[in-house]
Amino acid sequence: MIKTLRIDERMIHGQVAVVWFRMYNITHAVVANDDVAKDPIQRNSLMLAAPTGTKVAIKTVDEAIIMLNDPRLVDKNVMVIVRNAADALRIVVKVPGIPYVNVGNLGYIANKGDNMSYSSYVNLNQNIIDTLQAINQLVNVEFQVLPNTEKKSLISFLKGGNS
Repeated sequence: MIKTLRIDERMIHGQVAVVWFRMYNITHAVVANDDVAKDPIQRNSLMLAAPTGTKVAIKTVDEAIIMLNDPRLVDKNVMVIVRNAADALRIVVKVPGIPYVNVGNLGYIANKGDNMSYSSYVNLNQNIIDTLQAINQLVNVEFQVLPNTEKKSLISFLKGGNS
């Protein structure tokens, strides 16, 4: 069962591997990004960042969609991790049962030039906002860096940010 889909430019790192994986007792992580799937250095780095015992699959977005629709994942605790909102939208459209989309770190690596700061971990431009709004039409989009920090809906985050 998919526990969450997280948008995080850093993908698997300390916060994700330790805190989020533990919160949901994640047994399987699916990292979905076309560029990362083709880059052996990034793939190896992400595999090393995952906690021991967690099965990690690093796939293109299309491969991830096929994998996430496999009924054998129903009894697993799965976290989907993408680098950007566009990849998240592609998955949300084609994979039923995603409970919500969690936005972690977004907008600091890609498209920095035209992004506006909404918080210490999120910079957005209009294209990203439009994509998040499209996702929010299908499943809730929530902004939360860590489980013990305040969770904000897309609408409240865009109005106030400052997390």
